Amino acid sequence: LLYAGRFDPRKGIETAVRALAHLDEEVVLEVRGIGCEPERARLAGLVADLGIGDRVEVGTATRAELAERYRAADAVVFPSEWEEPFGLVPLEAMACGTPVVATGAGGSGRFCVDGLNCVRFAPGDPADLAAAVRRLAGDPALRDRLRAAGLRTAAACDVDLLADAFEAWYVAAAAGFPDGRPPER
Repeated sequence: LLYAGRFDPRKGIETAVRALAHLDEEVVLEVRGIGCEPERARLAGLVADLGIGDRVEVGTATRAELAERYRAADAVVFPSEWEEPFGLVPLEAMACGTPVVATGAGGSGRFCVDGLNCVRFAPGDPADLAAAVRRLAGDPALRDRLRAAGLRTAAACDVDLLADAFEAWYVAAAAGFPDGRPPER
């Protein structure tokens, strides 16, 4: 499994780490993150406390290395637990043909559709994440469908669509959201 993104408690990395207790011992988690050194240290402490250091690799990856990491993973885990405005990681993984297991919290819920292009699980629920991983691992046809639909989803979310979405959010945020949140896409 691969997690890519910022070291931030809202990103749900702890949920992914704790999910390993519900999965077979051969399942490993590669965490590739940036930023927030105290959160990275806290997660390293959690991994040590749980005694799963041999199943979790925590490190960094440059933007250039991420595509290779996505393609090498059996699945990308997007365990976000907050109303994140968008979430590029699932789209990047889909563009690489890698199945996605995600919460759908925040903006990613607009394009992460359970059983179509990802397997969804409840935010903050390690047991549900583990069940989603087992569902994916046990169903080769599902993996094939997710890969194909993920590639279509990534292609549909082109640069112009993303730029429009980001611009709407930045303009609304800069103005203090006087008209509420931007329209859903």
